[in-house]
Amino acid sequence: MGYLFKYTATRNTWGGAVNAGESFTIEQGSNAASGNHLANHLRKIGREVKISSSIGGGAIKVGETTTSNEWIIERIK
Repeated sequence: MGYLFKYTATRNTWGGAVNAGESFTIEQGSNAASGNHLANHLRKIGREVKISSSIGGGAIKVGETTTSNEWIIERIK
C-alpha cells in the first residue's frame, strides 16, 4: 500500500535544487514524511541535490498538513 505526499518548498533550498513555491507529489512506502524519498524523487526528475535537510516527524494522517524546516508537507493518500 502506497502513501501519497505533497512537499512544497517555502524558500529556495537544497543547494539550489528547489525554488520557493515548487511542489512535488511523491508516492512512498511510509506514512511519515521522508527527506530521502524527496531527494530520490528530485534526482529522478533531473535535479542535482547537493545538500538536503532532514524532514523529521512521525506519521501523518490523510488530509493532515505539517511543516518541517523549509517544507510544507501534506498527506494526500
